[in-house]
Amino acid sequence: MTRRQALVIALALAVAIVAGVFAALRTVGLGAEASAAGLSDSEIAQRAAALDRAEAKLRQEAADRPPALPPARAAASTARAQPQTVIYRRPAPIVLASSHEDDEHVDEDGEHEDDHGDDGGHDDD
Repeated sequence: MTRRQALVIALALAVAIVAGVFAALRTVGLGAEASAAGLSDSEIAQRAAALDRAEAKLRQEAADRPPALPPARAAASTARAQPQTVIYRRPAPIVLASSHEDDEHVDEDGEHEDDHGDDGGHDDD
């Protein structure tokens, strides 16, 4: 590891530590403000009453649910209970054939020659 890389890593760690300390101090400060701000008994009673109203509304909505669905038919439930049979059929293999494949050979120079020694009838002028 070069000195430049070590310096970059050290700076990144320092920035992370400073950010962590800042966040921790800010969190502690918010907690201290909340405990010092204390609520009066009347404010607590108002909030408790609002929570009670919300709870009563939720209970009423839970009681007003739609009726239960009718039971499922027996035939549908037995058909679903049986395992399915999976049949996998492989596709037919793809065969590529060339009509001149057997006639061509490659010599040491990388040129194509057929069995007769010429270059397949092509003239290289």
